[in-house]
Amino acid sequence: MTATTRRRKPNRTEREASALLQIKRGDQWLIPEPLRSTGDAKAICAYVTYHHNVEHAIGGTLAPQNLEPLAEHVHDEITAKKSIPAIAKAKRLSKAQEEFRRKMLAKSDQADSERVRGQAKPPPDSRPMHGSRRSKWKHKFRGGWERRT
Repeated sequence: MTATTRRRKPNRTEREASALLQIKRGDQWLIPEPLRSTGDAKAICAYVTYHHNVEHAIGGTLAPQNLEPLAEHVHDEITAKKSIPAIAKAKRLSKAQEEFRRKMLAKSDQADSERVRGQAKPPPDSRPMHGSRRSKWKHKFRGGWERRT
């Protein structure tokens, strides 16, 4: 009877390295040749950094659809040229929006407090628009006007 050895399943790092070795960008492999030939799973995984297509700071998720594996030097370049300015712009806009919101709330709070103090609301226009339900004139379908009864 011959003893059979059980095969070991590849661990997560080895599976990730195997998947990364299959990725090609145009006519170039994601992992360069000197690193491809070594077969060291940890080194292959360390070479790659995951880039968020929609930046995490702006609200991007950690879903696989939002992550893109890139070489670390490429990721650093994209982060410096695109991501950091986009995040800064989003923060500036959200800061301006928050300031506008604060001003609008302050105005509405001021109007509410004035009404509470006993100041009446400004009177509505004393004469309603012709044809409205408050008007004593009714607009006929064929173009004429008649007095409401």
